[in-house]
Formats: sequence, C-alpha cells, structure tokens
Amino acid sequence: MSTVDKDTVAKYYVESELDNIIKGENIKLVEGLYSSNMSRLLEALSFTYRANGVFDYIESDQFTWEERTVSIDDITLTGMSSEITKVIYSDEVQQNPHKFIEFVRNHADDKRFEEIQPRDIPDNRRTLILREKDGVIKMLDGSHRFLAMAMNGTTLFHAYVATITDADAKPAIGDTIFLRMRRLWQTTKDADFKNSIENTVVGMIKETSNGANSVRIYWVNAAPTEEVKTAGKHILERAKNI
Repeated sequence: MSTVDKDTVAKYYVESELDNIIKGENIKLVEGLYSSNMSRLLEALSFTYRANGVFDYIESDQFTWEERTVSIDDITLTGMSSEITKVIYSDEVQQNPHKFIEFVRNHADDKRFEEIQPRDIPDNRRTLILREKDGVIKMLDGSHRFLAMAMNGTTLFHAYVATITDADAKPAIGDTIFLRMRRLWQTTKDADFKNSIENTVVGMIKETSNGANSVRIYWVNAAPTEEVKTAGKHILERAKNI
C-alpha cells in the first residue's frame, strides 16, 4: 500500500475513458498536462458524460488516494446501466461480485448482459478506481473491466482507492458552473432572477472549496463589463461576511 497523487488517478481515468470513445490503442495524454484545463476535462468525462462521482472524489480535499492490491472478496459492486443495476442491488445478488457473476452465467441468453463478458484487458488498463468508507470498498470506476477480469478468474486487482482523511473538507465543483451563472446573470432582464443568481453564487462559495477563486476568475478578473466586475466583487464581499 502506498499513497498516489490525484494527478495520476485523474490522468489514468481520462485515458481509460478516451479508450472507450476514440478509435486507437494505448491513448496517452501529454505529460505535464494536469492543470485547470485538465480538471475541466476530468469533469466533462466524469460528471457530464458518465454522470459518476470520479470528479468529486479526485478534486475534493476530503480524500487521499492509495495504491493497493485488493481481493475480489473485498469489493462491493455499485451501479452500472439501469437494468444491470437492478440485478446488482437485488436480494439475490446484494452487490456481491461472486453472486453477480454466477447470476450472469446462469442467464447466458439474457441480452442485458451482452456488455459483460470475459475478455482480455490490456495491462495498462487493469487498474480499478475504488472508494473506501467505514471499511467497505466500493467500485467507483472500472466495473466492466473488473467483471471481465473476474470472469476470467482474476481474484486480486491493482487499484487506486480513495479514502476519507478530512470529512469536514468542503467539496469542489467544476469551476465553469460559475461562468454559466455569470452568463445567465448577464442575459436576464428579470431583476428578481439576477438577485437569485447572486444569492446562489454566494451560497456556492460558502459550500465549496473553489467557489471564491472561480468567482474571482470569471466574475472579476475576466469580467466583460464593469457591471459584471462590480457584481462579482459584491458577491465575494457578501460571501466573506457569512
């Protein structure tokens, strides 16, 4: 077991997702690319495209990452497609990988499981992304690869595991939401709606680790008008006094 930095986990996740949507083999990102732009790419693939929690776990200060070897017996399945998720959470399977694999094999003609079959996984994509809380290890990303390897007889898995180290740390959210809010504020002619946007942004600053900096970037430093800049400064000042 050893610690691993979030950049490594983010890079691995993005490359793995790009493998699924771009033709070619061994997709590799440019070295040293992790930056604010990389964070946005991570958000786009995790939160927007896949609608999963990978972005939240990587960007939040609540978690640190460990590199481990994890047994199949210690892994709890989580959601996949809607139909498969029903099976995973059923009384018969109860999120247990062994029971799920047995269920799939006993329903060989069930078209729901066409995407889950034993197959060879390249060495550079065999790492799972997991999360641990209260001693329970759950899948975060890589369920298809995990099941493909498990059905081929693999019982020990290399993994990046997110563990809680600061439960009170504020979560991070994608910074471009603050740009969207600013543009809504600019285009609406409804004064009440403008006020609601400002109140919401103030609340977002209060509840997130990156809100103040994102408002500073999009509402103040990159403000297209003095009116926007003034509003941004006012929002930041209000957030200070909460």
